[in-house]
Amino acid sequence: EKKNNEASWTFCPAHPQYGQRLRRFDAASVDPEYAVDIKVGEPIIERKSTFQAFLAKDLNCIGQVNWVLRDLLSRPKLAKATHNIWAYRLVDKENILRADYDDDGEDGAAVKMAHILDLFDTNGSLVMVSRWFGGIKLGPDRFKIIAKLTQAILQDNGIQRHRNNSYVTNHKKDNISFSSVEASNISSGKKTK
Repeated sequence: EKKNNEASWTFCPAHPQYGQRLRRFDAASVDPEYAVDIKVGEPIIERKSTFQAFLAKDLNCIGQVNWVLRDLLSRPKLAKATHNIWAYRLVDKENILRADYDDDGEDGAAVKMAHILDLFDTNGSLVMVSRWFGGIKLGPDRFKIIAKLTQAILQDNGIQRHRNNSYVTNHKKDNISFSSVEASNISSGKKTK
């Protein structure tokens, strides 16, 4: 939908009955100055629901966040998702930490993603996990899957969690420092050690 400016755009969700909302983007959200690379994770299927993660790194302003969100939500496949859950964390050019998240109707999921971004101390990353509902309710397992995909896309792209929360770019594909017990605790809201 176009309003006022040819480049403005409104995302009209495919599944508003699941809590998705309209999202309006202004003309600046297509400015090539804000363009960044977006990494795509492998989809996983759990009881007929499909989940897939997306990552943008090296963000340093809200303009880039809006560019990434518009780019992702304008992709036909993602526009049809039941939920597009996202979280970001960045330090802007004025050295101010900016962070936000949106559950997109999957109540409680995005705060868990934001917590993982904090654990990984990812200054400059946005992660979106999209879910296409397959007809079978997953209960709390959906939060474990979302947490697992968030962690995996960070690690697959060279961002590792360290106990001292330092930002590490040395990536070892098979060295997962975030155990399933910790992912389970995150999904239940418990603090991990």
